[in-house]
Amino acid sequence: MAKEEKAVTKADTTAMSKPINEIPGLENFDSDMLIVPPVKIIQALSAEVSDLGYKPGCMVNSLTKEILGDKDKPLEFVPVLFSRSRINFKPLDDGGGIQCRSFDGKSGQGIPGLPQCFTCEFSKWEGETPPACMELLNIACIPLGTESQQPIVISFGKTSFQTGRQFINIMASKRTSPWYYKYKLIPKFVTKDNYKYYIYTVVPDGETDEELYNILEGAYSMLSADGAAAYEVHTDEEEVVREQENMSGEDDTPF
Repeated sequence: MAKEEKAVTKADTTAMSKPINEIPGLENFDSDMLIVPPVKIIQALSAEVSDLGYKPGCMVNSLTKEILGDKDKPLEFVPVLFSRSRINFKPLDDGGGIQCRSFDGKSGQGIPGLPQCFTCEFSKWEGETPPACMELLNIACIPLGTESQQPIVISFGKTSFQTGRQFINIMASKRTSPWYYKYKLIPKFVTKDNYKYYIYTVVPDGETDEELYNILEGAYSMLSADGAAAYEVHTDEEEVVREQENMSGEDDTPF
């Protein structure tokens, strides 16, 4: 009896279905070289409005500036890996930019760059005043229905922090790997304390099929090292300063 041949699927042929260093020609690529761009939700004063003519409320890849979605066409995505981080900006009077950051949410790099973030004065709340050092809940994910299916990061911080926290609890409640399920990221226009801005909302969008699951499992191998995030989130220092200057006090994203 002839041996049954396994059908070849897209997951078997795509580079996303295997670790990068198993792709011929990229054997020397280490995961710590990987830079993943965050999703940026465009606010009224964001640079992309004046420079590129984008409309407030659309979501873009912060590195390529590709428009990923808006309220009429939500960004469909599948979560791959959850991580936490922190970022603290210099006061604008001192030049702005990033003063200190933590890639794991536990130890800082920069000034003051303490080995334990929870001991740092910039990480502490004072009554209802949030800490100067912003905590971010990061979801590395694969976008669907876009020109590129390379990984991106959705960072929930400041006004979107509670949305991110709720979303992570939804993922945890399923008691299975997050890449079994698809979601939609939708910008929502809100008004609070005379500020008007867009925040993220997340809604379920069904289950992944076997082919997509295999691709996502490969993406996890690429993004993770022993369960920890093994990539750097792309940050444009010049853009950070410009965004700080344009902040109304309720900008949702730090990048």
